Order: sequence, then structure tokens, then C-alpha cells
Amino acid sequence: MMFERNLIRLWPLLFLLTLWLIAGCSPQVSQVAPKPMAVMTIEIAASEQAPQRSFNGRVVPADLTQLAFRIDGKLAELAIRPGQTVAAGQRIATLVDRNQQQAVTDAQARFTLLERQLSRAEALFRQGSVSDAEMDELRANWRLARANLNAARSQLKYTRLEAPFDGVVAEVFKERFETLSPGEPVATLYRKDRMDVQIPVPDSLLSQIDPNSPSIGYAPEAQIEGLSQPVAMRYLEHTLELDPQTRAFQLWLSVPTQGLEWHPGMPATVTVDMAKAGLTLPEGFRVPLSALEATDQAGQFRVWKVVSNQVQPQPVAVSAVTQSGALVDAGLSAGDTLVVSGLSRLEAGMTVRPQPSKE
Repeated sequence: MMFERNLIRLWPLLFLLTLWLIAGCSPQVSQVAPKPMAVMTIEIAASEQAPQRSFNGRVVPADLTQLAFRIDGKLAELAIRPGQTVAAGQRIATLVDRNQQQAVTDAQARFTLLERQLSRAEALFRQGSVSDAEMDELRANWRLARANLNAARSQLKYTRLEAPFDGVVAEVFKERFETLSPGEPVATLYRKDRMDVQIPVPDSLLSQIDPNSPSIGYAPEAQIEGLSQPVAMRYLEHTLELDPQTRAFQLWLSVPTQGLEWHPGMPATVTVDMAKAGLTLPEGFRVPLSALEATDQAGQFRVWKVVSNQVQPQPVAVSAVTQSGALVDAGLSAGDTLVVSGLSRLEAGMTVRPQPSKE
């Protein structure tokens, strides 16, 4: 009995001793360092100029216009739907007009009464039976009644919303029987006979654009997704304020549709011959688009430089984008080695195995 109790007390010590003996007899496993990630690289050549520059944009509605009533009221009829083609003067919507109809009836009755009174008074005035003061009062009341009638007719007219031009309904915001406030948009309408393309441009180019210059007549070509042939477009207008999101100015090009089938939102790439457009040719280092990585800030890019088999992020300024790559005018030097594969897996200071690209 005494032996069993002593054995139970010694059991934890025996267990630990057994584990120590097993660990001492196990072979040591050597730790193998992970192999550096292989990346494709290119070497930056000498700087060059881009005779052409491409801008990515989109087709936007031409003369997009909000349609709204001038007065408040309840929507009685809505005669349109999104995508519908309408003609100038076509009815878009109407308000419940009982009050306006009654106001016109009352104003018409008042005007007719005063017009008859004035007509009789003028006959009596010629006979000397009506004084000048009475005639002045009757004429003033008649003019006031006429103004009230015209105002009532205008209010009745304002219960009908019509298309200001031939176009296409872009959006419809309201439903029948909704109560509207003056100026509250009911729908939007855009022109169908003209196609506009909006592109972002940097201030370095915008400062060179002169709407009165002869070169403004140059028509760059826009390749629009969904159209088989590029379209020659003309300068329309540009903004004078910087877009806070893209950090660029906005420029619009335009062309008559001439039977083209299009709709807003279609992607477009505008290629500009810098010399024909009268613009200064940008200079920089050409890099493939695969070497660029977008940052958290809109319109900002970076590349990954390889120095002593380690990668480091480098912010760059892109001055032009062409079919053969991007033109970088700041952040690079001739002879730099850039990574062109697996950018999303890279980290600053990471060791890599550079493999020159064959392209």
C-alpha cells in the first residue's frame, strides 16, 4: 500500500523524465530560409517625347437638363419613362389643376365684367355723363383684371411640364400622385443629336488650350467602346476648377451623332496628336503599364524599384498614357530597374530575385 502511494507521488516526475529522454533522442530539424520571390523586371532607358497622348474618358449626356414645375402641386400624370425619346413641346407631366382652372374662370369673369363696364363708361364719357376720375378708376380696374387673368393663365400653364428640346429621358425621379415643391426635379433630359465625351486633363495641358487659336479646330479621334470605327471630335469646353477627386481639370469634346448608336457611360479613349493640337510635347521615361500601381490617392501612381535585390516603392508623376505605355516625367532616372509582375505581393525592403523581362 505504501509502495503504491509513493509510486503515485513519483508519477509526474517520471512522466517529465520520459519526455526529456524522448526529446533528447529526436533528430534536430534544420530551418530552411524561404526562397526570395522571383519577379520580372525592366531597365529604364533614356527619356523621350510622346508625339501622341491618350486620355481615358466616357460618353456623357449632352446638355443634360433637369425638368421641374415652377409651382407646387400633386402629380396627376407622368407620361415618360427612362430611355424614352421625346420631341420639343411634348408633354412630360401634369399637376392636378382644379384650383388653377377655377382661378382662370374667376379671373375671366371679372375681366369680362370690367371690360363691359369700361365700354359703357366710354360711351357715357363722350356724352359728358362720366367724369375723368371715374374713367381713370375704371381703366385701372380693367388693367388690374387683365393682369390677374394673365397671371391665372400662366399658373394654369405651369401645371403642364413640356420637353424644351428633342432628346432622351435620362432619369425619372417621381411617381404619380406625389406632392411636389417648386423646382423639385421630376426627370432629366439630354440631347440625342449630339454626343459628348468627357476626359480629365492636367493643368500643364489646360494652360496651353486657347479656344480662339486656329489649332482648336483640330479634331482628335475617340475610340468609343461599342463603335466599330473611331470618331473625330471637336473641342467643346473645359472647366476652370480642379476636380477634387481626380486632381485634374475636365474637358469636353463633341460631335453630331449622324446616326451613331450610343448611350451615356460608354468608355472612350481619346488620342491627341500633340503637334497638330498645338500643344507642347511631354517628355519623360516610358514604362509599361504593368509597372504602375495605383495608390490610395486618386490619380496618383507608384512603381517598385529594385536596389541590391530589394524592392522599394517610388511615387511617380505620369504625364501621358499611350498604347505603348505610360510616360513618367518625375520620380525615375535612366538605368532604374522596375518590377513589372506581382506588384500586389511586394513590401518595402522585401528581397526578390530579379529576372529581366524579354519584352
